[in-house]
Amino acid sequence: FVYSFFFLCIPVVLAGVSLLLGQNPLRPYPMYVHGRLAAVTGPNTLGLVAALSGVAALWMQEGCARRTWKWRLFVSLLGLSVFELYLTGSRTAALAFAGGSVVWAVATRRSAWIVLVVVLVGAFFAFSEPEPIQSTARYQLGGGLREDPFRTEALTESRDQVWAASYESWTEKPWFGYGYGRTGQDFTLRSVTSAVMAVRDGSGYLGLLESVGVLGTLALLFVYGVLARYTWNGIQAWRAGRRDVRVWVLLTAGTFVAALAIHAGGEPWIIGPGSFMHVFFWASIAAVMAARSDL
Repeated sequence: FVYSFFFLCIPVVLAGVSLLLGQNPLRPYPMYVHGRLAAVTGPNTLGLVAALSGVAALWMQEGCARRTWKWRLFVSLLGLSVFELYLTGSRTAALAFAGGSVVWAVATRRSAWIVLVVVLVGAFFAFSEPEPIQSTARYQLGGGLREDPFRTEALTESRDQVWAASYESWTEKPWFGYGYGRTGQDFTLRSVTSAVMAVRDGSGYLGLLESVGVLGTLALLFVYGVLARYTWNGIQAWRAGRRDVRVWVLLTAGTFVAALAIHAGGEPWIIGPGSFMHVFFWASIAAVMAARSDL
């Protein structure tokens, strides 16, 4: 788990190489989908991997002396991750990176970094209008030019109807829902699903309510509460001067959990088992529990 950072960096570095070459050297993925960087997979998935890679890089550089080659490497990978995150235009991934960065800044007493992260993310959403990027011909939209994903008037575009459909469906079975990973009525007309009777794409925590109801959602919130407490214990240990691997793993994993919990608000994977995000989420939870029990 400690070296998961290097596995996260593989698609980030490959996407960077693809940007330099103008194409993926290994597989024929489109460089841009609707003007958003894809290169190695879909824009939203690459955005999340870049966000997690950036969060991990923040903790990796904590273990290095300043101005050494390792520190410079981690900072460079952090910069590449943030740059690619921006090019993917993933709103949920941007919020996930912001949330994970705030946890890191609180743990390491970097108050200035907290302010910087909040200001930068706010600027992305409110003011950023990147130059138009030509899309791959197969995925052209609006003449092949990128529509800025961070304009405030369209922050929830593509999610509104999905959330409304999940909410209305949940009200029909509020306590137990329709079953783990399942959705209810009206899943073909007003939302996109991964498969028939599967969780709605982009439904987030409203999809969680729809699948497992109030009781199941409260169970997950209880888990979140326990994890937040354990992460806070790790923060206190770090501030007290402990730098052993257990504290490092606890805080890194806790930061991943925080980032992924935020990301799940606009994606379906929280209740859709089998995806990379779902597996990595529970692996991070396991790491928090293991490190905390060993402190």
